[in-house]
Amino acid sequence: MLGVLKVKEVLAKLPKEERLSLAYIIRHLSRVTMFQEQNKMTSENLAIIFWPTLLQPAQQVLMNNEDRIKFSSLLKFLIDNSDHLFGPELPSCPPPEEDSIYDMIFHPEIAKQKDPDAYDY
Repeated sequence: MLGVLKVKEVLAKLPKEERLSLAYIIRHLSRVTMFQEQNKMTSENLAIIFWPTLLQPAQQVLMNNEDRIKFSSLLKFLIDNSDHLFGPELPSCPPPEEDSIYDMIFHPEIAKQKDPDAYDY
């Protein structure tokens, strides 16, 4: 938990708008991991994909593999600990709705039964 407390201190230094934006994005990524059995998006995979966008260094520098691993590990840590890091400042992401895009993607046969007109392709 010491790592969480240290990262929380750093996050608290961000301007409020940036901290809230980061919190929403990280919470969303955390929610994506809830479906990792279907989408194969573990926190590690999401971190590898999104760290270059979310944790871009202020100055353009050539990074070696060790730096890339550090940035990716940091984003994975944020995703894995999002509830502890961003706490009560934001409501948790609600669970997906029953008639959600999730059904359309992963269970089209169920979604089509609910709304046959929505699937004319």
